[in-house]
Amino acid sequence: MIDKAEVVGYSGTAVETALAVTQANELLQVIQIVLSIIAFVVTISYTVYKWYKKAKDEDSDGGSNITKVEIEDLIHELKEEIKEEESNDNSRR
Repeated sequence: MIDKAEVVGYSGTAVETALAVTQANELLQVIQIVLSIIAFVVTISYTVYKWYKKAKDEDSDGGSNITKVEIEDLIHELKEEIKEEESNDNSRR
């Protein structure tokens, strides 16, 4: 027969295990958020890099100068990237 001390011991172990699993889940969520932020920053950086290379090209609208139209293009591209990331985020939920 199991005495009360063993029941308390097993119950304590079960509670500790449940808390450890909860903490691991929270840790994984934090890691996922950090990776999502890094991926978003890389995506935005690459978009700005592509735009800059295209805007500074001699064959662009303003030659090697950046024009208002090219800045508006960048804003449009960034808005599209943000909307895409938001839709990806909403589909994960």
